[in-house]
Amino acid sequence: MRLVLINPRNPVSLYGEYLWQPLAFGYVAAVTPPHWTVELIDEQVEGARDYGGLEADLVGLTAFTTQAPRAYEIAAQLRSRGIPVVMGGIHASLVQDEAAQHADALFIGECETL
Repeated sequence: MRLVLINPRNPVSLYGEYLWQPLAFGYVAAVTPPHWTVELIDEQVEGARDYGGLEADLVGLTAFTTQAPRAYEIAAQLRSRGIPVVMGGIHASLVQDEAAQHADALFIGECETL
């Protein structure tokens, strides 16, 4: 089984050239069952890409509101191929009705409570 966690590209940076990986990815990876492989993709570092060839059993997306359009774009591409998408992050927590239209499930709140 393969879990892919994606941090979408953020077109707005309030901190200049500083980059950081979402802490949620580490927490989720740590509690993922050992028979699953976990891949982390950070578009802030790697740049935006096409996910047409991505192989995954489940994809997790996190998003600030500024990242939401890109997260929705990624989710649509993956869901059209039958890959289930879970969306979390502050945007999904604050705008649940909107985010739910673009994901198979939402993770609401802080993932530290997993």
